[in-house]
Amino acid sequence: MAAGTMGIMRLADENGLPMLVKGRVVKITEKVGTEGTKSGDKMDIYRDRYETTISVTRQTGIEVIKDVQKLSEFMQKYGEQIGRFITNKTQPLYNFDPTPEEAALLDTLSLHRKALPGQARPGLLPIQRHVATGIARELKLRRRGNIQGEMGSGKTTMSLAALALLDAYPAIVMCDPHMVEKWTREAKEVIPDVQVMELRKIGGHKRQQINDVERFLASYKDGLLGHKAIAVMAHTTAKLGTGWRHVYIKRRIQNHELLCCPACGHPITIDLHGTEVPVTMEEDLGQKRLFCRARVSGYELDSEGKLKKDEDGKPIWGKRECHAPLFSNDVGDKRFPIADYIFRQRRFDFQMLIADEVHSAL
Repeated sequence: MAAGTMGIMRLADENGLPMLVKGRVVKITEKVGTEGTKSGDKMDIYRDRYETTISVTRQTGIEVIKDVQKLSEFMQKYGEQIGRFITNKTQPLYNFDPTPEEAALLDTLSLHRKALPGQARPGLLPIQRHVATGIARELKLRRRGNIQGEMGSGKTTMSLAALALLDAYPAIVMCDPHMVEKWTREAKEVIPDVQVMELRKIGGHKRQQINDVERFLASYKDGLLGHKAIAVMAHTTAKLGTGWRHVYIKRRIQNHELLCCPACGHPITIDLHGTEVPVTMEEDLGQKRLFCRARVSGYELDSEGKLKKDEDGKPIWGKRECHAPLFSNDVGDKRFPIADYIFRQRRFDFQMLIADEVHSAL
């Protein structure tokens, strides 16, 4: 409720009258002191703290509760009503009731590990079985799901178990670079008879083109990987491409070395507080100018880039914008992002994506 995910709750006060309740958490930055630096300057020290507040709107007025003691009293007084509201608003998709088919498949997973203390035999822990079943049903219904858990709770194992329940092969796993080996190892430990291949590169030298995506899918189609096949790639590899660099020529004009368009030779300008100023350094160019805006002689173009013609249908000669690109692919070994390739060419060939630590991959 404090995070605001429950929205506005309609409850009843002690007199049975309706009241509206909404909670939130506010970050407050406070100055806690000052300390000196080696240079003799003073540096202020700030600390962030989070303040939980609950706003209550009654017929008699509005109350904002911030005090910890009053918050506890409010939750104790209206906890039963809040619980009913949460239950009615968030109906669970899974009530700890795996079907016999789900239970039978879960019994076959994670058997290549040692039994943990307290376990009679290796396999999924009870809570891991329930989470895997619940997330599998979520994926069936909404095509997306999210597992959040503490380190060591077995998020990798539960994700792989959900994959096995859905039989969504071939699948692809995207993870941190240092986790590729771990995902490969745990996939073989959790899912019996699974085959795992790492995706590393798309492209390469003209004489040695490498396409790990096509190699994986071709091997799967030919039956070399069996039915249960998983591709694993690091999120850095997924988005790593050749990149771009600015292109320009340098010309000395009136004792100033200016960056000029390689197509028309005119100085490249950028907008600086409403004034077009010639660029002298590549750092100034940045992303502020991707195309040359110099006016050059030539056939005039319309807004769609087509030739303007007169009444007789002849192209009109005059002044037009150069619009030559001021960027180019880096020279050398060409790389194409694997994620872009899959999205454009093979987006329907993988049945499931598991994104590990997805917040760090963005």
